[in-house]
Amino acid sequence: LMSLATQKGYHLFQTDITGAYLESTITDELYMEVPPNLPRYDSDGDPIVCKIDRGLYGLKQAGHAWSECFKDFMMHDPKYKMGFTTMSGEPNLYRKAFTFKGQPAEVFVGQYVDDCLIAASSTEVLHDFIASLSARFPVNEASSGFISNENPGLLLSMHVRYDIDKGILQFDQRRAIESLAHKYGLDHIHQRKTLPLNPNDDLPKLLAPEKPEFVTEYLSMVGSCLHICQVSRPDCSYAIGVLSRHSATPGEQHMAAARQLISYMYHSRQWCIQYTRTDSPGNSPEVIEYAEKRTIEERLVEGIPSSAPNSPQTFIDANLGGDRVTRKSTSGLVIVMNGGPITWNSRLQKLCAQSSAESEIYAVVDSAKEALHIKLLCEECG
Repeated sequence: LMSLATQKGYHLFQTDITGAYLESTITDELYMEVPPNLPRYDSDGDPIVCKIDRGLYGLKQAGHAWSECFKDFMMHDPKYKMGFTTMSGEPNLYRKAFTFKGQPAEVFVGQYVDDCLIAASSTEVLHDFIASLSARFPVNEASSGFISNENPGLLLSMHVRYDIDKGILQFDQRRAIESLAHKYGLDHIHQRKTLPLNPNDDLPKLLAPEKPEFVTEYLSMVGSCLHICQVSRPDCSYAIGVLSRHSATPGEQHMAAARQLISYMYHSRQWCIQYTRTDSPGNSPEVIEYAEKRTIEERLVEGIPSSAPNSPQTFIDANLGGDRVTRKSTSGLVIVMNGGPITWNSRLQKLCAQSSAESEIYAVVDSAKEALHIKLLCEECG
């Protein structure tokens, strides 16, 4: 959504809804004990219980109920008549293309529980949407506002800077990385780590943790790193994938490797993902004759697509037998759009490949699924 907004030159606005779950309605018949300081018995001495009508925090169905409540507001509410459509490949991404005061307009809304990122073609359109949203739900004014270079946004731990005039958007997780490094005392180490994981480290697969207290601390480190790697650090995807395989049985070697990853991220915490607006005309497909007497390298270079606006490019690779225990291979994927990655992963393959070609075929199959998903999203976004 941020990549798309950058290319289109749309305004970005962030907001969140206070007590979102309480806005939803529970359709199941549920009861709860009476809250403290209220009568627990009626006049006949019978115990009193409360019937639940709203989605209380902690209920199993509260998250789903809130999602359906927000979807109903965006798509079907007869009072507000928002008229948005949702994406078949991403139900929490909404789009509305319409005419506003005689001009074509467009609004995108990305929802993550109670947080919303809004991209609009003009400030007037955006203010109109915010007015309707505020009339229906209690909006937290303190954490709402336009995202710009002068007023960066803090969205799901992402520090977002957006220069709409230059068409450049950058985001990083510097604060989250600094907090993680400080927690484990790694923010005072001046020796710079140049790799997320030492390729010469052979992390053994233990049958049990070396120390019981290792498990909780190791899971905490890996879990924190996993969130950061999924949001803004594709360069650490392989490292966190390897470390995750030892979550139940960490040893001193694994703890040291996790600390190295945190240290590496800390010393490169200023790195960011950047999307850039471009005026390139688009990709022009070329037919390459395989009968021509050119090297495969020459043909591959000619086949690289140009940097077209809103045109995702998928890059994939695989190793062979990279996991020393199972001898399974690892697939790597990154999809780039408007100059920056929009999705990536590094995964251990489910089947044991017998050759490099076979491992790369498995990687192609998995990556094609993700590429088709992104293609569908792009088509539905116009």
